[in-house]
Amino acid sequence: MVVIAERGVQPAGLAVTGFPGGGTTDPAREVEPRAAAPGTRAGDWYADAVLTAMRLRSRRPDSRSVMVLPDFPRYQNLYADTRRPLTASGSRSGGSSHVSQG
Repeated sequence: MVVIAERGVQPAGLAVTGFPGGGTTDPAREVEPRAAAPGTRAGDWYADAVLTAMRLRSRRPDSRSVMVLPDFPRYQNLYADTRRPLTASGSRSGGSSHVSQG
């Protein structure tokens, strides 16, 4: 999902992703095998978020491009593995934020 937001004078494009679960809420699909384990799919979803963020930077150079990921060790490790190339591309780490839902 891509969200375009504005705070002050600088717009931001947010590449938002979740974390793949191991099951489904559709009882009819419970018997279907999963293509890959959640940790493997998380790598694919992370790669998609990186590509989406880079494309947002190309399409909206005046905007800040942000990846929004849930706080899971798999995403933390993927970010640690890609931090240097992301930094070399002009990206910078904004740290982590935690959002709780009540």
